[in-house]
Amino acid sequence: MAALVQQQKKKDEWFKSRRILVMTELLRDREHTTDQLCKFFQPEATRRDVQRDLEQIESCIDDFRRIPARPPRYCIRTQANSLHPVETLAVYAATRLVYHRASGHSSHCARRWPGCFRAATARGVSGPSSRAV
Repeated sequence: MAALVQQQKKKDEWFKSRRILVMTELLRDREHTTDQLCKFFQPEATRRDVQRDLEQIESCIDDFRRIPARPPRYCIRTQANSLHPVETLAVYAATRLVYHRASGHSSHCARRWPGCFRAATARGVSGPSSRAV
């Protein structure tokens, strides 16, 4: 009997961990009310479970915001500090393309590009001698 209780406890902890991770992602995407989160996690979680999870998230994440309204809304306002691996690969590929394929007559377009692309274009246009990678 004790083994079944312990197994159920582990299952509940797994559901709670998964629920908190999913909840943080939902709150990063946009604002949600407790009722919206309850509907999302039904029948796994009760309203009180969601409220406890929100309290735990609030204690762990500095960017957690409770927006005073009726009903109150919650969100996580986080600025992305790093790129997703796929975004990193896309930026790398685009920069390499600009670096190796930029020609002198296309450099007038470079004024509208972000700084990293302008620098790569300038090196690509200046000739092979300055292309130290």
